[in-house]
Amino acid sequence: MAYEIPGQMITLPASTDLTNYQYHFVAITADGRVDHASAGGAAIGVLQNKPLENQAASIMVNGVSKIKAAAGNLSEGMLTRSSSEGMAVASTGNGILGTIIFGSSGGAGRVLSVLLDADG
Repeated sequence: MAYEIPGQMITLPASTDLTNYQYHFVAITADGRVDHASAGGAAIGVLQNKPLENQAASIMVNGVSKIKAAAGNLSEGMLTRSSSEGMAVASTGNGILGTIIFGSSGGAGRVLSVLLDADG
C-alpha cells in the first residue's frame, strides 16, 4: 500500500472542480489558482484533497506523497513527469517531478508513493 511522509504543504484556491484529481500533480494558473498539471509541464506539487472550484486546494510541495499513475508501467526508482491529466508517467529526463519510491503500476489509477523533486 502506498504511503506518505508529509513535507511542506501550501494552500491555494482551485481554478476548477478538482474533486477527481486527488493525488495528481498540480500547477499554478495565470490567475494564481491551481489546476492539474499538463503533459510534461511544470508542477508545484501533488493535490492532497478534493476541492471544488474556488475552494482551498491542499498541495504537498515536498516530501513523499501518494500519486496516481497514468497508463503504462512505473516502478520503484523511476523518474516521473506529469501526464496530460496530472498523473505520473515515466520521464526520460525532461520535466522530472519526482521519483517513485514505493509500488509499481500496470495501468491507470494505481496509487504509488513519489519522492517529490524540489527542483522539478
